Amino acid sequence: MGEYVKSNKLVAEARGHTPSSVKVYKQIRRSVQRFEAYIQIELDTCNTTSERGRWTHKYRLLLALDFEAAINLKHWNDIPSIIDRASNMLDDKLCSAFLDCILRSGAPASNIAQVVKVPPPQSIKLTSCMSELHLTNTQSIICSFHSSPSPSFSAGAFLQKLPRYLRCLFQIALEAKDYSLAESVLHQAIVLARDGSADADLPFLYPSDELKWLASMGFNRAVDLYVASVDEDCRKWGDIAITLADLIRDDGGALLRLLRQNYAKLM
Repeated sequence: MGEYVKSNKLVAEARGHTPSSVKVYKQIRRSVQRFEAYIQIELDTCNTTSERGRWTHKYRLLLALDFEAAINLKHWNDIPSIIDRASNMLDDKLCSAFLDCILRSGAPASNIAQVVKVPPPQSIKLTSCMSELHLTNTQSIICSFHSSPSPSFSAGAFLQKLPRYLRCLFQIALEAKDYSLAESVLHQAIVLARDGSADADLPFLYPSDELKWLASMGFNRAVDLYVASVDEDCRKWGDIAITLADLIRDDGGALLRLLRQNYAKLM
C-alpha cells in the first residue's frame, strides 16, 4: 500500500517537467515494481469480490503510471511488457489512459508507431470478426486490447473511441512527415469501416465525419504528390482517399463523386 501512495504523490512532481522529472519517473517505476511483487499475493487471497475490485483498481492506476513513466523515460522496449501485464485487468479507462498518454507525449512519430504498431497494409489479414486483427510479425496495441481476456473490457465501447485515436495518430504522422505511418493508419481505418459491423454482437459504424476528414486529407496528400511529380505515390494516395470516401454512408456519394472528378483531372 505504501508504494501505491508513494507513486501517486510522485507523479504530480514528475509531470512538472522539472530537472528532477527523470529521477522521479524512475522512482515511480521502481515503486510500481515493488507494488507488483506484493499485489499478486493480495489478489490471490482476496475473500470478497469488492476487495478484489479495490486491489485491481489500484493496480490499474499504477500500471497507467508505469506506462506514463516508461514513455517519458523513453523506455520504449518496456511498453509491450506493461501492456501484457495489464491484459487480464484492462478496462475502458485504462485503454484510454494508455493511448492518450502516447498520443500526447510529443514523442517522435517513429516511437509512437513502435508503441501503437500500426501494420503496413499488406500485413493485415481479416477475420470474420473485427474484434481481432491478425497481423504478421507483431500485434498492435489495439489488437492487444481486443484480445484481452479481461471481463472488464468492453470491445464495443473501445471501438467507438478508436476512430478518434486513429485520427490523432494520422495527424501526428503527417506533421512528422512519416507518410508510411500515415498510410498505414488510413488502411486500418478502411478495415474498420468496412468490417466493423461484420459481427452482429459487436455493431460498429465508423463515423462519417471522421471518414470525410481522412478522405479529404488523404486526397490533399495525393495533390501534393502530383505537384511534386511523384506519380505512383499520387495514384496510391488518390486510390486510398477514394476508397475512404466510398465508405461514407450519409452523403449520397457526394464526396466520392467530387474526389473521383478531381482525381481524373490529376491523371
